[in-house]
Parts: sequence; C-alpha cells; structure tokens
Amino acid sequence: MKNRMLCVIQARTGSTRFPEKVLKKINGVSMLSLVIRRVALSRSFGKPRIVVATTSKAEDKRVIEIAKAEGVGVFAGEEKDVLERYYQAAKKYSADIILRITSDCPLIDHEIIDKVTQTFIKTKGLDYCSNRLQPSYPEGLDTEIFRFCALEQAKTQTTDPYDREHVTPYLYRSGKFKTKNVFFKEDLSYLHLSVDEQADFEFVKEVYRKLRDKECDFVLKDILNIFMEDPDILKINQSQKARTKFNQRALNYKRKNK
Repeated sequence: MKNRMLCVIQARTGSTRFPEKVLKKINGVSMLSLVIRRVALSRSFGKPRIVVATTSKAEDKRVIEIAKAEGVGVFAGEEKDVLERYYQAAKKYSADIILRITSDCPLIDHEIIDKVTQTFIKTKGLDYCSNRLQPSYPEGLDTEIFRFCALEQAKTQTTDPYDREHVTPYLYRSGKFKTKNVFFKEDLSYLHLSVDEQADFEFVKEVYRKLRDKECDFVLKDILNIFMEDPDILKINQSQKARTKFNQRALNYKRKNK
C-alpha cells in the first residue's frame, strides 16, 4: 500500500515574544495562510494532505477559522504537549509519514520541502529526515519528515518536557532511529528568516513587498537575489555578524561573475 503522507502545520496564537503572530497580515493575508499556501505549492503535499494542528483553547478558534477558509484539515489538541498534538493529528488523518512545518515560517520553500521529502522516500529504511540536523539552510526554512511509527515510539517513550514541546528531538537524539540530513550547497545557517519578534515580521513583510509580483510562488534563490540587490534589508532584523557574512558572500559572488 502506498504511504499516506500528511503535512502538519503547528499553529497557536499564544506566543510569548510576539502574541498572535500567526494572525498578522502581509499584503492582506495572514501569516498562517501564507504558510499553508506556500506548502501547497509543493509536489508532495497539496491542500487535501495539509492539516493545521492547533490547541483546544478558545483563543485559537481564529486559527481554526483560517485553516478552514484555506481548505485544509484541522486538529485541536494539547497546548504544551505538542508531541501529543502531532500524534493525535496524524492518527486522526491516518498518516504513515508526517511532514512537520511551523507557522512562524512564512518564507518556507516548496522546493526544499520536495527535496527533503524525496530524500526521505528514496533512502531505504529512514525514520527521520530534515535539513536541520546539521544546519546549512537559513533558519526559518526548517523542514522535517518522519514516520508515524517513530512518532508513536517517541510519544510512548519520552517524558522529557523538551521532547514533548519540540516534537522531534527524541527522534534524532535517542540513537534509536535512522536519520539523514539534507544540505544546502553552502552554509547560510546564519540567516534568520523565521518570525519570532516584531522586527522579524517587518523584515518578512519587506521580502514579500520586493517579491510581490510572484505572490507566494518564490523560493530561496529569489530571496537571496533581493539580499544581493539591496543588502540594507538585512539591517531590519539580522545580526551584525550575519550581515557581515552575507556581504562577504555577495562580494565573492560578484568577483567570480565579473
């Protein structure tokens, strides 16, 4: 029988550093909607195989409303025990393989999703695959895929609060599972592309503004190109160290392509 794959996007409004960030709008569209639409551009996960996993708290009814409006599945469960939430969502939708995406990543890249997914499928015996075990992609493009049976084993065996909150650490820290990392062609892990604070949101809004002609359909290459054309955008939220590294990369690239 063909493996039943499911993308589970975790989302809630109760962020401590930046409350209700998933509801914030970019070009009139909520951040959660943008994440859903960008995942749906992948060849592996159309909207029928996407689920938003939120909490059963009243404040997260708005998350459910957005998910339903986008035409994807919904599961409401545990707030703090996100591992349990993932397990129950995957069980409800009869998934054999789960892709994990977080809703604070509105620049998530469908090409990276497909690359990680295909690596997982084509590598015999894998339990877990991601691009974050040895980071080389920018932070905020994190993509993880794993088997339901591995998730179930983690759910049963770990009581560590860190494992329960972050879902997957047990899969790659326990030594009980076969794992694989997907690398980018260079190390850009110093770039911060997720939304944790207001400055990150302003940064992402500017990325979308510069790529507005593409709507949701842009990828990492497009993002890097606008950084090359206008490095000042990095001043919005990137550290001085990150800006220095990227500017040196840009300089080297220009030298090679004179």
